[in-house]
Amino acid sequence: APVNLDITAVGADADGTVTKVEVYANGSLLATDTSAPYAATWTNAPVGSHSLTTKAYDNLGATRVTPAIAVVVNALPTVAYTAPADGAVITLGQAVTLSADASDSNGTVSKVDFLADGALVASDATAPYSASWTPGTAKAYSLTARATDNLGGTATTAARSLIVNALPTVTLTAPTNGLLVHTPATIDLAATAADSDGTIAR
Repeated sequence: APVNLDITAVGADADGTVTKVEVYANGSLLATDTSAPYAATWTNAPVGSHSLTTKAYDNLGATRVTPAIAVVVNALPTVAYTAPADGAVITLGQAVTLSADASDSNGTVSKVDFLADGALVASDATAPYSASWTPGTAKAYSLTARATDNLGGTATTAARSLIVNALPTVTLTAPTNGLLVHTPATIDLAATAADSDGTIAR
């Protein structure tokens, strides 16, 4: 929901013609069509379980009603990411808690899936919906959460970013280990440093 539900029917008469077909939703007349193919559109069909029938009329006034068919119009669940914050930065190897709020107005939430770059990384079938995940690569991830309700309807959050940072490496190259100096002295300090997924700030 919201949905415009297309309804079609076929009609025939062995000794005459079909003059019209009426479409009923929950016992109330929805539309009438006087020519084949017989069709109607139920605009903004409401959420819930509905019974659809059609009634055909022939040129001599005889009628026949079809057996009812059941249609369920489902309201999609709602879902909102609660953690981590958009743009959060963690260290490679660190676990991060993924969490979301989800609800369903006409049923229940079956599960919430947590996705990173579109790939499933964790699921939780019980509120409050959360999971722990340890990313395996230093990079910026696009995170989404997807809720599924008891009728199979799904809703997905807007994406948020998570930056996984690899720590820099640093080596002290001067002075040498155990250097002996006499005061007063000036000692030169030197180091090499690198960062696999960025730059050295200082």
